[in-house]
Amino acid sequence: MTLVRQCAACLVWGHLKIGSDGLCAGCRSWCRLFARGECRGCLAAVPVDRDALCRACVIAIRAETRAGCSVVLPFPRQMRLHVPGLGNHEAWPLPRRSRRDHAPRLEPVLGLFPVDDPRLLPAAVRGQLALFPVRRRLERADFHRFTARSWPEEDVLARLAQETAAARGLSPTWPSMVMRLVRFALALRDANGEVLVAEEVIDQVNLPLKEAAAEVLARAGLLQVRTGPRPPAWPVRACEDCGSFGITASRCAGCQCWRGSRTTRYPSGRCSRCERDGLPLHPVEGLCRGCLVYVREYGDTAGPHTQLTFAGALAHQLATRAGVLGFTPHKQSGPATRHIMRRRASRKPPPVSEHLLDPRQPLLFTMTRDWTALRGLSAAELPALTERAEKLLAGFAPLTPVPDPRHPAPAGAGVLRTLLAWLGAEAPFSEQDVLGLAATFSPTATTHVLAFLRRQGLLCPANPALQPEDALQEIHAERRRRVSDLGSERRNRRHEAAIAAKLTVLPHPVATQVQAWVRAMRGQGRRRHRAAEYTRIRRNLNIVLPVLTAWAAAGLDLRQITTEHIHTELDQRQGNQARALHHVLRSVFAALKQEKVLFHNPTLGISLTTAVSVPTPLPSDRLRGLLDALDGPRARLTVGLLAVHGVRPLEVTRLRLDDLNLHRRTLRIRRGEDHQHVVHLDALTLDLLSAWLTERHRNWSASPNPHLLITSHSAHHPAQPPMSYCALRAAFDQTGMLPKQLWTDRVLDEARHTADPVHLVRVFGIHPHTAVRYVHAAHPDKALAKIR
Repeated sequence: MTLVRQCAACLVWGHLKIGSDGLCAGCRSWCRLFARGECRGCLAAVPVDRDALCRACVIAIRAETRAGCSVVLPFPRQMRLHVPGLGNHEAWPLPRRSRRDHAPRLEPVLGLFPVDDPRLLPAAVRGQLALFPVRRRLERADFHRFTARSWPEEDVLARLAQETAAARGLSPTWPSMVMRLVRFALALRDANGEVLVAEEVIDQVNLPLKEAAAEVLARAGLLQVRTGPRPPAWPVRACEDCGSFGITASRCAGCQCWRGSRTTRYPSGRCSRCERDGLPLHPVEGLCRGCLVYVREYGDTAGPHTQLTFAGALAHQLATRAGVLGFTPHKQSGPATRHIMRRRASRKPPPVSEHLLDPRQPLLFTMTRDWTALRGLSAAELPALTERAEKLLAGFAPLTPVPDPRHPAPAGAGVLRTLLAWLGAEAPFSEQDVLGLAATFSPTATTHVLAFLRRQGLLCPANPALQPEDALQEIHAERRRRVSDLGSERRNRRHEAAIAAKLTVLPHPVATQVQAWVRAMRGQGRRRHRAAEYTRIRRNLNIVLPVLTAWAAAGLDLRQITTEHIHTELDQRQGNQARALHHVLRSVFAALKQEKVLFHNPTLGISLTTAVSVPTPLPSDRLRGLLDALDGPRARLTVGLLAVHGVRPLEVTRLRLDDLNLHRRTLRIRRGEDHQHVVHLDALTLDLLSAWLTERHRNWSASPNPHLLITSHSAHHPAQPPMSYCALRAAFDQTGMLPKQLWTDRVLDEARHTADPVHLVRVFGIHPHTAVRYVHAAHPDKALAKIR
């Protein structure tokens, strides 16, 4: 007979088989699976699972939640009794609320709630006015708490939902999802003591298909029309880092950028001003982004407190872009520039230059000076002027014209100030030095400086036979050839680093051969040619990299590749993928053959056929009654603009209210900064526009969104976005056609009535090549042979 014993780990008491270590079989297995740690339930140093709970606490938590009680850690445990024959205790990990939740569930499961909880939405006296309106927030889990309730109208509503789903060809689960929301609406109606279901109460349920539920209730005559605007889809909140208000995300764009680069550029730490922890800090200032923006805007005397600011375009920025709220950059614009100016004002005056020319010191030999280090320096950053240099600069101003009344500085003053500050005014200047410094300025300004120095006797001509204007033009031409775009150089360095990172997965011989191909594409090979863009090289490398990896895994380098290998890879792909791979492989092997890395190009003689798509019209029976099958003014207007006027799908979403001119019956379509296409509206389109504008004013009369087509999501969004492409496709999903098919049919129909591509260009604003292609498709007998 087994003795009554107690486990040393889980403290269970009863008829147990205890080993020599004093543990039961379950605790012995638990110790082999998990490491020791501090349990969050009993605060003991025992083996714990991924939730930091021991086996005894897991069993106790499951027993408590099964009994309908919630658990708060740490908690006291009841003594457990082990009775043979009643089964083992459940000791596997605790469940989660969802797959994304890391914390275990410590509350009772939903199945233990009553099917008709009187505490949830109790029915009020019908017709009784509420003293204070109540706004609730119901979730999907609350549906199980009133499943036993029933309403007389429920059968009729269920039948209407089934009819709607059958008419639209929706899935069988769609009516049940709509009825779940309808049951919530009926329960809220009874709780408010109303006869009809107000459309506002549907917004209090966090479930999809709100518009479908409102439609079913309206068909049954149980819906009360909305009296106010719809609530915003995304609540407006403040940024968690800088505190600026007016965003819908957790952080504004600037703070999110700092968070994304915190490991490389902005380390995490404690801000020295606001004394908050865990924020990305500026590596030099030691401030978070919110404090840094405020200090640069108002100076170091701003104090420890920060004024509440708005997010978006009204927020304080470290660098303001041109055009935002009418902002025009100038010399004293932006908080960063003002911060630099404040620092410069507090600096000590610069000393006199150490490179002043001494007229008593003869030159041993002449050299051309490099003025690159002084390029772009302001007057405050240059060395101080001597007394004679200040007099010369003051005498230069009245002798030169002022090119721009907004900038009172005379032309060439920057060149002369730099010369006088760096070399002084005691000895004559070499003409070559003046021309070398003035290469970054305008030729007219430099001519004034040369003439002034020549009159003052401070100019030594470098070549008397060469006129100063001709020499200046030569210097300018040479500098323009040597000056490079710093932005493109930074982008090229990033592209080079990205290409080098991709080549690390390849073995040494293949990586060396691909690097030779990259050098040849950049024009650095045996034959000099125009360099290809790095974006093109990276795109081609992404296409060919899987093939190179497969060949390297098989132990092959590019010298061992034959035509059979290339045919094998091309046969595994179809369409554009095969053509793209064929094009890149031809480029790679041709470049390696040119660089004499390979003796033979295996891609010679390999060609792929290319299918040319011809525009095809839609059957007339699919177009008949197209607008009548749509269920809303917005959907009819969207389809009408494509089907009647041939407006492209993305252009429909970007139309603005100021693009519509009802007086002239025109619609302006913006295509780029300098190109606009005007569409003349007919009577049908005007009727569709009138119906949509009426619907827009009724639902979103206070919407600040300037776009013509809006949805419930974009009507009150702070960013004022255009209608999304998904909302555009929702209208075409009812017709069973794609927007591209309808646009193609409209242009092709117009091409059938005329063989003039110029007419298509004027009507639809399309490219001449596109117009010619549609004319050839509509009139194949009139197609001209391709000119070679």
